[in-house]
Amino acid sequence: MKLTKNAFVLMAMTGLLALSPSVRAQTNTPPAGPPPAPAKHGGGLSVDARLDRMDRELKLTEAQKPKVKAVLEAENQKARELRNDTSLTKEARREKMQAVVQEGSLKLKGILTPEQFTKYEAQLHQARQHQHAGGAGGDKGAATGAGDQ
Repeated sequence: MKLTKNAFVLMAMTGLLALSPSVRAQTNTPPAGPPPAPAKHGGGLSVDARLDRMDRELKLTEAQKPKVKAVLEAENQKARELRNDTSLTKEARREKMQAVVQEGSLKLKGILTPEQFTKYEAQLHQARQHQHAGGAGGDKGAATGAGDQ
């Protein structure tokens, strides 16, 4: 009788131990690290994600951050309005989106140092080249975040 109870306890513990890795593997906890790349037509990165990226890559000062954030928010709002404007053709939307990006770049030129702005322009150019080369869209909104360019 005692042997049967021990055998049963041993089998139960073995079963639980065998299941524990698979249970742990099925959690819904998001992975640590950078956020996933945005969808091709998903509107690009969020304002905060774009600001974080610019801060990392351009080394923004504390005084620059709120000014840059305001420009990015205005750009995002205009881009959202353009994406929702069903009266525009795809070409008209693209042209207007390019104007939004250019307007944002002009505003950023007044906020960033010449070195920062040169680096920003290089990143913007690289993102456009990637887009025109048939890239998957992962970097498409990275520098601009303007979505459908």
